[in-house]
Amino acid sequence: MSWGWTIIEENEFAVLYDASTNWIVEDKTTRNKPVKFTGETKTLKNIAVDFAQGSDGMPIFMRAYYPKDQVEFRLVKRAFERLTQDRQREFGRLKEMQEAKEAYGYG
Repeated sequence: MSWGWTIIEENEFAVLYDASTNWIVEDKTTRNKPVKFTGETKTLKNIAVDFAQGSDGMPIFMRAYYPKDQVEFRLVKRAFERLTQDRQREFGRLKEMQEAKEAYGYG
């Protein structure tokens, strides 16, 4: 969903983009959902975050915009890695649950 952004790194679950004034970390598992709202941090760093709405009505992370002049790339890279690890864990748990259901004849 790059809107002309340059891909720096991509894996099964996330994409890290270079977009002129921002680094962007995007969750590939939610990026096709409509943006419900955009939030912004109220700290020294003005990081904007797009959220979708989950089936339970709760907000779901879609992508974060890190201003290059305020956030070091190594911190953005770490956020990308953390998102990837979180999604790997989530999908691993879902896979285990599905396998257990199938083993007991529920799937």
